[in-house]
Amino acid sequence: MARRGNQDLRIMLLGDSGVGKTCSIIRFFNNSFSDIYPSTLGIDFKIKNVKINDKIISVKIWDTAGQERFRTLTLSYLRGADLFILYYDITQLDTFEKLEHWVKSIRAHSNESTPIIIVGTKMDAVERRKVNYEDAEKVCKENSIHYYYEISGKTGENIEKTFYDAIKIALKIPISSKIKDVDSDKEQNNNCCSIS
Repeated sequence: MARRGNQDLRIMLLGDSGVGKTCSIIRFFNNSFSDIYPSTLGIDFKIKNVKINDKIISVKIWDTAGQERFRTLTLSYLRGADLFILYYDITQLDTFEKLEHWVKSIRAHSNESTPIIIVGTKMDAVERRKVNYEDAEKVCKENSIHYYYEISGKTGENIEKTFYDAIKIALKIPISSKIKDVDSDKEQNNNCCSIS
């Protein structure tokens, strides 16, 4: 897929309603958390400028509605994405069981080579876990998805790592590369959680 002037990157967040997509964006952009967020209606996005190898990249992170009634609208935006982050809630088995359906939808409506990352949310709620790490890895392997992360919007754990690694994966640069958040002037250099 041709990059839009090598300056613009589009990352799309997908998954069932209530799995934590909006929560993760708000934690990433504002470092804040609330127990209550209204459901996304349709599609929303935020922009972050990052610097990699002396080049400024404008990263648009698209937050999509997970409700069935918005599915057609959501699917119509898939073709222009550079990377998909597919979410499920580790405490809700049904959201995990729908992952393969989401993967099929992504691949049917977008460039088949566009990378996908799977993210399990609410890793802070281990006492309510319904999906173990090994089952998630198995789904990744069965669907040729090479990156899996678990995050917590509540504590912020792994949020920055996941988003910055996603940017690097979309740009096809090594995960070990340094990336600077232009707005906050923070430098990131994280190791990736990859699945062979």
